[in-house]
Amino acid sequence: MVNSWYEGKEEAILQVLAKEGIVTLFDFLCPDEFAVLRKKTFSFRKKNDVLRGKYAEALAYFDDDFLRRIVQGKMEWNALQLSSKDYIVRNDHTALKKGIYALYQSQHWDDSYGGYVVFIDEEGNHIRVPSQKNTLTIIKNPVSFYVKYVNHLARGKREFLFGMMGLHL
Repeated sequence: MVNSWYEGKEEAILQVLAKEGIVTLFDFLCPDEFAVLRKKTFSFRKKNDVLRGKYAEALAYFDDDFLRRIVQGKMEWNALQLSSKDYIVRNDHTALKKGIYALYQSQHWDDSYGGYVVFIDEEGNHIRVPSQKNTLTIIKNPVSFYVKYVNHLARGKREFLFGMMGLHL
């Protein structure tokens, strides 16, 4: 269940997304739902390609009924996991189709470790996504994205959910 503060505000969120191209919802899930999601485990498969990146990926399910009401469609979700020396490079393989993308952060992450996500919009602006737990960021029509190299200071693994819907708002 979504944080009750967001219930009934779908239209306002949609208006901000349409105008700004991005919206971030802090404390997105209620505490019980957040605890359930944090306990989920994923079957990650390691990806290791110098030209694309080094990270782990898994199919994920995220009950996004609230998000579906905002973007008028269902999103496909993947879980991404990065640890020390992992990254995702911006290149032709990270080029994104027009549509809506979402990033759900299930954990807090110290950005000084690297591992933060950056989207690039149609004007070439780099938009850094906040690395705060229980936060959902929705972005409209990014051109590409990358994940900053995770340095040797990183403690543990960085995990987040990455959703996409190839429809244009």
